[in-house]
Amino acid sequence: MEVNQFLSNLTNLEKTRNFNVFKNYSLQDFQSVLESFCLHEKPKDTIRISIVGTNGKGSVGHFLTQIGFRSNSFLNVGLYTSPHLLTQNERIQINGKYISDEWMNQTLNFFSEKELEKLKSLSYFEFFTFLAILFFKDNTCNLEVYEAGLGGRLDATKLVNPDIVVLTKIALDHTVILGDTEEKILLEKLEIVGTNTKTIFTFQQEKNLMELTKLFCEKRNIELILFPRFVDKDYLSFNQDFSLASCAMIY
Repeated sequence: MEVNQFLSNLTNLEKTRNFNVFKNYSLQDFQSVLESFCLHEKPKDTIRISIVGTNGKGSVGHFLTQIGFRSNSFLNVGLYTSPHLLTQNERIQINGKYISDEWMNQTLNFFSEKELEKLKSLSYFEFFTFLAILFFKDNTCNLEVYEAGLGGRLDATKLVNPDIVVLTKIALDHTVILGDTEEKILLEKLEIVGTNTKTIFTFQQEKNLMELTKLFCEKRNIELILFPRFVDKDYLSFNQDFSLASCAMIY
């Protein structure tokens, strides 16, 4: 079986835009799939970072992984991001190189019919999240960076149980699902945290959002590290500086 044939049968919310399904969505089924493939626990000596926010996730993810790879501090550095621009292979990278169709095809054909049936129950995004976790494990990535797709509380990447959460700019987005205020959206995104999460790294935003973030961290005994916001920096330059500061803390 080829991966494109398999993907054609999965529900792709990015295409249908029918995000109303999240009203009754649960991560329980995806958790069960990860457990059945022994992918529910983080490999030893691996750092996992989740990136959440409304704007800047993609560039921050790119900067974090490039800095990590060039630092020579890690054997392999994995990046999972969405959506893709030209090819779906962009979503999963190791050391800046895209996952190959060959690897995906070989992996699908290695699975039993019973295992394939379990994977057919996943959405497009869940399946690529599954592939990323498996690909990074098979290639011994000791730094893995996951960009959340939508929100955090119900996002498939929540199940990687990150050690560190990087929070980017919060703004109104997907208000029907995440909430009709920036405060509600922030809290949805912060729920990406898991039992392994020790630190949230972010920058100064509006006062009300900062107060909510501080309170969230205090309740969960999570360290909050704030990076100063420089108003004279352009968008990408700021994200690069923010990523460099994050790496100095992480690496």
